[in-house]
Amino acid sequence: MIKKYLSIILAVCMLATMAVFTGAVKTKAAETTVTFNFPDMNLGDTQNVTDPLTKDGVTITFSKAGGSTVPVYYENGTGIRVYKDNTIKVEAGKNITKVVFEFTQENGGFSANTGTYETPTWTGSASSVTFTKTEAKHHRIKSMAVTLSDEGGSTDPGTNPGTDPGTEPGNDTLAILEALYGLESGQTLEGTYTLTGVVTKVVTPFNTQFNNITVNMVCSGYDQYPVQCYRLEGDGADQLDVNDTITVTGKLKRYNNTYEFDQGCHLDSYVKGVPPQSDPLPTTTEEILKALYALEKGDYLKGTYTLTGKITEVVTEFSSEYNNVTVVMVCEGYDQYPVTCYRLKGEGADVIGVNDTITVTGSLKRYNDTYEFDQGCNLDSYTKGEAPATGGTEPTPTPTTTEEILKALYALEKGKALEGTYTLTGKVTEVVTEYSEEYQNVTVNMVCEGYDQYPVQCFRLAGDGADVIGVNDTITVTGTLKRYNDTYEFDKGCHLDSYTKAAAPGGDPTGDPTALTTPDEILNAAYALESGGNLGDTEYTLTGVITKINDAYSDRYKNITVTMVVNNITDKPIQCFRLAGDGADKIMPGDTITVKGKIKNYNGTVEFDQGCQLLSYTQSGQAVELPETPEEILAALYALEAGDALPGTYTLTGKITEIQTEFNPQYNNISVVIAVEGHDDQPVLCYRLEGQGADSLRVGDVIEVKGTLKNYNGTREFAAGCTILSINGQRPAPSTGDAVSAMVFAGVIVVALCAAFIARRKREF
Repeated sequence: MIKKYLSIILAVCMLATMAVFTGAVKTKAAETTVTFNFPDMNLGDTQNVTDPLTKDGVTITFSKAGGSTVPVYYENGTGIRVYKDNTIKVEAGKNITKVVFEFTQENGGFSANTGTYETPTWTGSASSVTFTKTEAKHHRIKSMAVTLSDEGGSTDPGTNPGTDPGTEPGNDTLAILEALYGLESGQTLEGTYTLTGVVTKVVTPFNTQFNNITVNMVCSGYDQYPVQCYRLEGDGADQLDVNDTITVTGKLKRYNNTYEFDQGCHLDSYVKGVPPQSDPLPTTTEEILKALYALEKGDYLKGTYTLTGKITEVVTEFSSEYNNVTVVMVCEGYDQYPVTCYRLKGEGADVIGVNDTITVTGSLKRYNDTYEFDQGCNLDSYTKGEAPATGGTEPTPTPTTTEEILKALYALEKGKALEGTYTLTGKVTEVVTEYSEEYQNVTVNMVCEGYDQYPVQCFRLAGDGADVIGVNDTITVTGTLKRYNDTYEFDKGCHLDSYTKAAAPGGDPTGDPTALTTPDEILNAAYALESGGNLGDTEYTLTGVITKINDAYSDRYKNITVTMVVNNITDKPIQCFRLAGDGADKIMPGDTITVKGKIKNYNGTVEFDQGCQLLSYTQSGQAVELPETPEEILAALYALEAGDALPGTYTLTGKITEIQTEFNPQYNNISVVIAVEGHDDQPVLCYRLEGQGADSLRVGDVIEVKGTLKNYNGTREFAAGCTILSINGQRPAPSTGDAVSAMVFAGVIVVALCAAFIARRKREF
């Protein structure tokens, strides 16, 4: 019996041994799961998610791809929102066998380029897998769990080069070009590439200020795939011309319908070719002007030129910060060929004006429908001309009385100013812009006694008392008087010489009412105020429900403006102007808030004054569905009533159709109007737009802007403080200050890490 059992055991052992050596028994490969929980990954609210996310050897890349909106992380819904035609690429050094999505909202229409996807799980075997959102309604993805296997069999999906911006075509020229031309607008090939080709066109001549040039080239045998080298840098870039052979290294992308090496590409080497056979360069004034006007949009004349002409218009006044001015001139006998001198520099640029004769040297180009000397042109000489005619042969006497000053001001044409400085005394009728603590100024309208038909705006009025003046106060102001469009005003920099406060309602100069305790008493007293009146220095507390957002929360100033209704008294709403405090960034319509502050009547609006505090808030529990796509955002913006704002911050991309206010070097901002592609009938003003590159914006540029959106008296706009994210598809380079800050921050991190390491070693020893 024992022998029988021993025989069985021996047989089993032999079989097991054979299985080990022949592979008949196979152990399961080790698996690990890497989980990306996006709310824990330090993504900011409304942040565009386009940079790769990497964890434990796995990389996930969200891409706009062929969509109209980039993937965005929202705290509302706690997840990354993926829109139609967006892609998600998952890559790893090991074999990916499973990807599990956790959705907070799933709306169907999701496909993978390999393996099998059944909501919410993908299974397969690949080192990379790309998911595409195929239907209009977006997904909200809270997390992704990626399972990796040590087992072999890892295969890349058989996609065609170029259909996925992550596909690397290797070093074969044809494969690189086909991959580049397979990109959709806005996509970039991963990695850097090197191509050799012949220059076919100099798109932008070498710029001595920025040391770069833009050229088009074609690789030998592939004329059907021209490549632009955008802002190409490197030794010899200043020598390049048509027919030269160049070798270039950089990132390759598709920008609209241009296939290009991106900004920052490098000229590795060049070989001079046969100089192009071309017509002689124009030399006479007539030849130069006719050649300039024969250019196509975006083209330059080869070489530098000098023209002499008379100034007909000062487009942009001289900037003391940048030491340049933009003017239009016409050469004698060629009035039909005006030439803009863009950002003209040189001795005398600060004093030239209309009718002066100037000689200018620089590069000539056609920018859209403007024929111009390009930025960097130089004022060689100038001769002062006669002052522009004022309409009479006799010089106009300087106005002295209030009546003369006002009539002379109202006789000005748009954009003109009275010579000299003037002083006027009048009563404030409106506070146009509240006093700014940051800039120490206020903008008000006033009328002089007996001249109500001639209101005067005091633009950015500064001086002692500017922070306390209000409606009905009497003020004396000195400054330059001008007509800005249809506004007659003291120009920026005007000074408040003196002021007299008006008596409060009822003749009580303190404005302090009798004690008010109940919400009804407070509201009744507030609504009894005349415009400009207030309830004194007493701070009142009221609780109400938010009915609308007047100005969205400002990250810069940490405040929000909302309107609330107290105790369901709907006929007496109260505005909470620039409300600050914990939770101000979270409150939404429908939430209940308690506010403390001073109360006044500002031009008919009863409000808690600036400086009011949010004491507490209770959220309604109802999720507010915010617009996301450009179509939804514009529809919501244009549905706003005057004075209302959309909650949250938004990003829109559009083409500049108008420069409403030129760049202001003092405040580093500009106001422009943009039109989103396909929505020309819904223009958006970018009011006091800030950011790198704001000083160089022109009509026709395509810009991406982020900020809060509102309806200001019928104008749909990004509110002041909106910022530039990109210009013509390029992220603006950080300023020197930003770079220094980054270096300092990096240095602090390194020091901290070193200190931690030393402390740890001390503990070990």
